[in-house]
Amino acid sequence: MQSRQNVQQAVDEGKQLWSLVQKYAKLELVERLTSIYTALILGGVLFVICSIALYCFCMYLVHVLEAQTENLALSFAIVGFALLLIGFLVFCFRNTLVIRPIIKSLIKDNFADEMQDVIPETQDNTDNPQQETAHS
Repeated sequence: MQSRQNVQQAVDEGKQLWSLVQKYAKLELVERLTSIYTALILGGVLFVICSIALYCFCMYLVHVLEAQTENLALSFAIVGFALLLIGFLVFCFRNTLVIRPIIKSLIKDNFADEMQDVIPETQDNTDNPQQETAHS
């Protein structure tokens, strides 16, 4: 009879533990979603502000170039070409400039405790071309 009560008590404790684990998982999910939403909202606001600032700066630059070239259309073409060149360079180096830092940040924030002993710190030779030539 007592063993049956012990089993029943163990089952009840297991149900309570499972309930606590589910609540903890929900809290973890809410925390991560809050971080993601905050980052998206902040990124959107900063994008809009930076776009407005870039527009104003480009208009200023066009008028400065117009005084030098005495041609408004040529000034717009120069500024437009410079913006396209910057966009192309960012696109070409998007892996180094955007993707890797985001992935490293996400791994560091979310898996720091689990990955500390599994993956040792290594240097990535693709980031610094001088290291490749020095070892060759």
